[in-house]
Amino acid sequence: MHFKKIVACLIGSVVVSHAFAQQGPASNDGGGDIPLGGFPGCFVAPPKDSCDARILCTGVGTLYGNTGADLQAATQEGSIEARNELAKFYSSKQKAEQSLSTIREDAQRSTSDGGKATASSAKRLIASVSSTSAESILSGVQVVSREVDTKQQTVTVKVGVSCKSQAAAAQSQSGATRAAYAQKTGANGQAAAPRAEEYRTPPGQLSNFKQTVPHADEF
Repeated sequence: MHFKKIVACLIGSVVVSHAFAQQGPASNDGGGDIPLGGFPGCFVAPPKDSCDARILCTGVGTLYGNTGADLQAATQEGSIEARNELAKFYSSKQKAEQSLSTIREDAQRSTSDGGKATASSAKRLIASVSSTSAESILSGVQVVSREVDTKQQTVTVKVGVSCKSQAAAAQSQSGATRAAYAQKTGANGQAAAPRAEEYRTPPGQLSNFKQTVPHADEF
């Protein structure tokens, strides 16, 4: 599948979780993530539960107003951009492998246990990326957080994919299909009423805040 088709699939399947929680003042993310050179806004998260393939990407949407609809539109834009970058990473095999090789080489220069672990993890991730298609990775993408900056008029959305999210997506695929049908039809097979606004929005004028999906660090 050509990359343009992959991007089209991304845009057609964008679903930003309405489960955002823990609203509060914007803050900096914790350390530990390693930037992926050549893929702006993308990082490798530290291995967890024997999974090396934990990739995070961010995208930025523009706020054109202070309403809930404006926040929704900017969130969608940021989500599309983040997923687009993630698709690029898994589509551009040679470039992705070069980026990971750089991380591995840098880590190998370290004499610490952490450096050795990172080098080993990067090596395994190279093998994983080379055998993973962008099409297959899309089903396991999940929204991790979004951050609003009213001064810059931006909404930054972070998405992630990992072994755990991929496995969960595979297990719930049939269930998701049934749920989608249930949302479209009522008990008697009639069209169901439209859903309420999908994104939680703060009352009144928008202010700077950051929202994270519960247990997002476990993706």
